[in-house]
Amino acid sequence: MAFLAPVTLPWTYVPNALGPVITPTASGFSITRASGVNGYNQWAYLSLPAVTVSTGGALDFALTVTKISPLTEIKLTLTNGIILRYNPAAHKFQYAYYTTDFVVLGDSSIEINDGKAHKVALKLQSTGVQIVEDGVVKGFHTTDTGTPSKVEFDWQILASGAELNATVTQVRAGSLTDLD
Repeated sequence: MAFLAPVTLPWTYVPNALGPVITPTASGFSITRASGVNGYNQWAYLSLPAVTVSTGGALDFALTVTKISPLTEIKLTLTNGIILRYNPAAHKFQYAYYTTDFVVLGDSSIEINDGKAHKVALKLQSTGVQIVEDGVVKGFHTTDTGTPSKVEFDWQILASGAELNATVTQVRAGSLTDLD
């Protein structure tokens, strides 16, 4: 599996002055939003259009979330419509997809400021996407995986004035056989 470093590959970044700021690093990228930035439901989009994954492919990365203050909904939309969402009502991260509402696929073990870089893998199989976190299957999204999907990391923060700090490192894409 090849490492995908935003500092060396052609990532497409659509910044938003009121949304999260995504900054490339040597091993991945950091995601920040300073407190007091007034903008409700703000997005920033990051994708790697030259790299796609489809049936038999996989995307994996490590995620650390150090701050969400005050607690608000945060969404990280990934390949094939998989969303890692901090649900403030449930006080936890959950994997989901969205139709007219969120459909929860499974709970995440990621906690805010737990000091861990959690390894997340999306395994594209013939009937959908298996979600694995820290070696444990967290859910399965039945969806079309035959059509190549771009690698994406789109971030959203709901509350106006809320602060966010997170890092994504060790981003890799390749075949399922290369994952381990």
